[in-house]
Amino acid sequence: MVEDKVTPVKMEDFGMYAPTRTVKAPRAYLFANEEGVVQKCLQHGIAVEELTSELTTEVECLKITGVTKSKRKFQGHFETKLTGEYSSKEVTFPRGTILIRTAQPLGALVCYLLEPESEDGLVTWNFFDAQLEEGMTFPVCKLMKNTNVSSVLVE
Repeated sequence: MVEDKVTPVKMEDFGMYAPTRTVKAPRAYLFANEEGVVQKCLQHGIAVEELTSELTTEVECLKITGVTKSKRKFQGHFETKLTGEYSSKEVTFPRGTILIRTAQPLGALVCYLLEPESEDGLVTWNFFDAQLEEGMTFPVCKLMKNTNVSSVLVE
């Protein structure tokens, strides 16, 4: 740094974002116990629950229509992007399924991390890569309505 010398530099401002697509936030997300995903959520301070009994309910699921991998690494990862179509269906989730509610202090972060098309979520950072192929259903389902569930906190 040179004292008393200022060099103006034009920079792009990334402080304002505009969504390319919006989706309705669910009441909770449900998915099979993926240790890496659960650990990452817990590291962020998110409350994670596990079903203590089977649950049959209507959920929204994303059918994957496209999977794109970056051609070069960014921070040690080949970033992944998904596209797809949502549909509602009744699904039976077994005991042990992970439930993460959005009605918690970090609810917005929960959505940001678990939405499949999120720009910087867990899909982008390769947490679900083994389960992502065109035509498959994304492994995290969205519980859209208030539903009674039997669960315990994961610690």
